[in-house]
Amino acid sequence: MSAALVWGSATAAQAIPLPDNGPEAGGTTVTVPEPQGPTFATISAGFLQSVAILPDNKAYAWGWNSNGQLGNGTNTDTNVPVLVQTPSGVTFTHVSTEGSHSLAVGSDGNTYAWGHNAYGQLGNGTNTDSNVPILVQAPAGVTFTTVDAGGYYSLAIGSDGNTYAWGHNAYGQLGDGSSTNSNVPVMVLPPAGVTFTDIAAGTIHSLAIGSDGNTYAWGDNVSGQLGDGTNTDSNVPLLVQAPAGVTFTNITAGIYFSLAIGSDGNTYSWGDNLFGNLGDGTNTDSNTPVLVQTPADVTFASISAGGDFSLAIGSDGNTYSWGNNSSGQLGDGTNTNSNLPLLVQTPAGVTFTNITTGGDFALTFGSDGKTYSWGNNLEGQLGDGTNVNRNAPAPVLVLAPVPEVVVTGITFGGLDGTNLADNGDETWSVDTPAHAAGQVDVVVFWTLGGVPQAPITYSSGFTYSPTPVAPTITNPGDQTVANGKTTAFSVEITGTPTATVTWEVSRDSGSTWEAITADQGATPSPDGLTLSIRGSKTNGGFHYRATATNNVGSATSQSARLTVTQQPVVTDPVDGPGTTNPGDNAGSTDKNVDTALEITGSDPDLGFLVTALVTLLLGAGLVTANLAARQRITR
Repeated sequence: MSAALVWGSATAAQAIPLPDNGPEAGGTTVTVPEPQGPTFATISAGFLQSVAILPDNKAYAWGWNSNGQLGNGTNTDTNVPVLVQTPSGVTFTHVSTEGSHSLAVGSDGNTYAWGHNAYGQLGNGTNTDSNVPILVQAPAGVTFTTVDAGGYYSLAIGSDGNTYAWGHNAYGQLGDGSSTNSNVPVMVLPPAGVTFTDIAAGTIHSLAIGSDGNTYAWGDNVSGQLGDGTNTDSNVPLLVQAPAGVTFTNITAGIYFSLAIGSDGNTYSWGDNLFGNLGDGTNTDSNTPVLVQTPADVTFASISAGGDFSLAIGSDGNTYSWGNNSSGQLGDGTNTNSNLPLLVQTPAGVTFTNITTGGDFALTFGSDGKTYSWGNNLEGQLGDGTNVNRNAPAPVLVLAPVPEVVVTGITFGGLDGTNLADNGDETWSVDTPAHAAGQVDVVVFWTLGGVPQAPITYSSGFTYSPTPVAPTITNPGDQTVANGKTTAFSVEITGTPTATVTWEVSRDSGSTWEAITADQGATPSPDGLTLSIRGSKTNGGFHYRATATNNVGSATSQSARLTVTQQPVVTDPVDGPGTTNPGDNAGSTDKNVDTALEITGSDPDLGFLVTALVTLLLGAGLVTANLAARQRITR
């Protein structure tokens, strides 16, 4: 019932620095979340009071204080946390509170106690209350490594492996074989060959897990809370009758009932069931363990037994409760008892990672790093600044005096940022230093209450970009190409980031421009630096230009002209395509010699036709003259 919660490391409110990129020249103002330490590092709920340790190792308490159980040097109740007066030079590493007294393990290895001492539960050899921590008289050479406060007694495991108890013993809850109170620690008498590795102190009965894997119980057994199949008290540890093949791995004790998690993954309970605190769907007591009826497909990973109610964290991440709900301690938004586990109404987006129960209230750590409480608040044990009970819909935040968080520096790739400032909204801003382009780690250095904490690192949290430069572009040159052949226009560009290149075509000598797709014979290269053109009767005389664009600006080249030639070809019978020379016809006796000239090519121009005709006529004249000469000779 008084088991303490231990919290983990610091968390951050946002996932990444914002913005997460900027120029390599630096000067980008970046916002990072203020580191959030846990509200409390360790916390324990007692009968009507709470005790906690903050990350700076200072202890605080709130709630009922009639016997000095808050340890602040007064006997005045408080509904907000007050500082426990620890011994000079000592900090507390573990706390436990129950009934009306508190226990703590000190950084010096000693155990301290304060509060009610009528039964000797402070263990200092007296029966006088104390409203400040005093030294527990441990056996010579022994320090206590684990402590747990019970109703009016205390339980501890010693560095020698033995278990010790002190205080009220009317029901044998000290387990020393007697029913005599003790104001100094006495040894619990375990079975032969067994030592206890885990302990749980209830109101007037005790539980322990033995080195043999079995679970043992001793003390009051009026409701069967010892789980041995009887209702007879015992002043020495007895074997709990666990189900066949099952051992218990986690134990917790309430006022008149017990709760445990089994090695089979199930949760078991036994003892008083008046309010349904066994969670088995009945209100019938049981002196042997019975199965808690968990929700379908859910097992419980963590449990805590309150006065006469229970809390558990499920494998689905939800928190469940059952039993007495007269003060809203089930946290389901009602005050109705339940003999089956109900869903606790957690704040939106929050799951509970640890739980502890007091007499009829609960304390939890949330996944957001905060501490929540609900249930009975008559003595201010919820720590919310009021004395009003809470049954949800949302557990209330404990008003913890958290030490100040100060961000002392932020580095980018190992270089210090400048102009560090607290924005007042749980964020800090800083200007980036100059750094070469690429991803860098962002590291936040901070203190909590003036004490340096582990830096928070955002891996590859910021990306430096090269300094932007507007693009430039060269001018393409005019090109001439034969019809059906291919040529290319080319440009070169500069700029950061690298510019994209687009081409345009003008069919009216540059008066208007269209996308390059208007010329079906044009094909840009993947990088846009080259434009391939297949010459045709259509695109002869077209103009082309390119534009380079990046996020800084754009640049457009001058235009270049495409000339397409329609060059004909004369066919030669010997030498291949070209002009066919007139035939010799030397053997002909006709006075008129036929000559032929074949011209190939597309659309020959007029000048070429005249030249070809002259050549043909000259050839024919030479042939005629030659024939005439031969005729004269033969005569």
